[in-house]
Amino acid sequence: AQGFVLNHVNDRIDPEIVILSFDADREVEGVKTLMNAHNVDTLPCLVIEGRTHCGVIERAELEKILCTYSPHLSIC
Repeated sequence: AQGFVLNHVNDRIDPEIVILSFDADREVEGVKTLMNAHNVDTLPCLVIEGRTHCGVIERAELEKILCTYSPHLSIC
């Protein structure tokens, strides 16, 4: 569900931001390292400007969070 929200937001503001997603279910050491560095212990989680936001975040809430960090985005 979070992937659909991310894709929708990305379609609206690409190339203003870069959204990277990682499959945490795979045993990839780099992903584990990122999860540990950002204290990700539940899924889904988003790391935005170094801050971790866990739980499914709906489109409107995600846009609000993004605008808090980057008020110059076209969606703000």
